[in-house]
Amino acid sequence: MTEYLERYKPFPKWEGQTIDFRCDHGFVPANQQTGQTWQRAACINSRYVPEPKCFKVCDPSIRFDHGRFINHDYILEGNNITFVCDTGYSPANQQSTITCTQKGWSPAPECILTDLSK
Repeated sequence: MTEYLERYKPFPKWEGQTIDFRCDHGFVPANQQTGQTWQRAACINSRYVPEPKCFKVCDPSIRFDHGRFINHDYILEGNNITFVCDTGYSPANQQSTITCTQKGWSPAPECILTDLSK
């Protein structure tokens, strides 16, 4: 939440009151689309619903040498994606499924030369 919101909507909040929060660039609230910037949470049973939490969005449209992602939809933190390598190349460490983390893809997508005749 921004300082602006805290200044004009002071805490604590009472049961049933709401807060609006925004995620930083590259992050989205849970269950929201990438274009959504603000989300509202209500105070219910002494907690906010939904929980004001932002998740990293990893970009599957990034390019990497000799490979590509199979799915081109955005991927949220904690989710996996699979990539394929060009003919004559294979995934580094034989791992073609990677995970979106707060710091980006882990491990980074990498295709290595396996057919030395190429």
